Amino acid sequence: MTARWNTFGRLYIENPLDAPRVGKGTLMAASIEITPDLLAGFFDEAAEHLEALNRCLLAFEKDAEQGPVDFGQSDAAERMNETFRVAHSLQRLTGVFRFDHIN
Repeated sequence: MTARWNTFGRLYIENPLDAPRVGKGTLMAASIEITPDLLAGFFDEAAEHLEALNRCLLAFEKDAEQGPVDFGQSDAAERMNETFRVAHSLQRLTGVFRFDHIN
């Protein structure tokens, strides 16, 4: 992945060899322009996902202090589902911005 700041102060990411496909063979744009506002939005949303992931993991840690976590219980199963949803959302968010080193 190649990233550079253009003359207008915007981050420009290029990755023409790895353009993902959309639908029936249609290529997405090989590069996206990331403005400071877009990048700020990414950091805000990523922070929300990381906070939710941290809450889930800390709750599991607290439950594990009492012994093995029983995922047959609805609250533990729901927390595990939430953990996976949050992690997947964070993964998708980094994919949209093509931050492959995070993804």
